[in-house]
Amino acid sequence: MIKKKGTYAGFPIGFLVLVILIMFIIYRYSNMQQNEAQIKTLPPSEYEQLTAMDLKVRYPDGPQTLIDLNNRFIQYLYGGEINEDEINGIIEKQRGLFAPELLDLNEVTQSVRIAAAQISQMAASGKKIMEIRSDLPVYAESEKTGEYESCTITVTQYWTNNVQDILEYTLVNSGGKWMIFRFDRVGSKSGGD
Repeated sequence: MIKKKGTYAGFPIGFLVLVILIMFIIYRYSNMQQNEAQIKTLPPSEYEQLTAMDLKVRYPDGPQTLIDLNNRFIQYLYGGEINEDEINGIIEKQRGLFAPELLDLNEVTQSVRIAAAQISQMAASGKKIMEIRSDLPVYAESEKTGEYESCTITVTQYWTNNVQDILEYTLVNSGGKWMIFRFDRVGSKSGGD
């Protein structure tokens, strides 16, 4: 077999390079499509999940789920991952869990300002919430109806500085809808106490 200059196995080298180049471009394009599909299918971030909730449509169905959701808001706010521009969205959504009497005490802007100052101070000191645990609700019955009209739930926040803050939440039942009426810091433990 006579081999012509500029050929390989009887095919011109330019033709082979063109085929390889086309195969490479097809491979890269399909890879880019797969990567874009993976990026588009990433699960929503915690911020996106929390702010996308429509509490008018899907409100927590009881005291424990209400406090669990509130704990998610607190964990996101004070867990060290929040961006400054996300504070307002989280606070506004969290306020949907509060009774009107509690909302009347602080406007949204004041609540955002307080949270932003606390977050900034904690970021400077390296303090953040590591975990939040809540006890089961303790219910109080109405003497008139025998229905549960309020309950208290104790929540413990575990911080990076080895401190445990203990809060007591009072929830009220307003027409079957439980809302946070008040919360108080009732104790704190340091170290291995």
